[in-house]
Amino acid sequence: MSATIRLALAGLMLFGVSGLIGCSKSKSAPDSGKLVGSWVEVNEQASPRMKPPENTSMRKLTINADKTFKLEVCNPDGTPIAGQTASGNWKQDASGFSFEATTNTLDEAHKDQMIQSTTGPTMFPVNGTPQERMVVSGDKPATFKRQ
Repeated sequence: MSATIRLALAGLMLFGVSGLIGCSKSKSAPDSGKLVGSWVEVNEQASPRMKPPENTSMRKLTINADKTFKLEVCNPDGTPIAGQTASGNWKQDASGFSFEATTNTLDEAHKDQMIQSTTGPTMFPVNGTPQERMVVSGDKPATFKRQ
């Protein structure tokens, strides 16, 4: 192989690698406007063949535009359990949203209900149909739907 051809191939390889590196996109922050609203915990599965877990409680989450939130632990019928709330502030970064409680009255039996973070709402297949859902992390991760 001639030196000219080797030099040309090396140049193409270098150009290709530098092009791949230069074309990497930086992740943009999620849209906080889509986060704001009232959300309720759901126990649905992506496949109708999967049975959802039995729960003795559910959570309601209200996220406000002023970067505050309120979390309520409720009975399965949606009525709040007295004294089982947390509220505080949320913040946004490039990877999503995090929640920090400033007031937390969750007792020992419900302390695992506190949420920590989410990447925000997304379309999620529910029984084959796309639905808006939000997955949150914490001691007890969960999926929420807009109320």
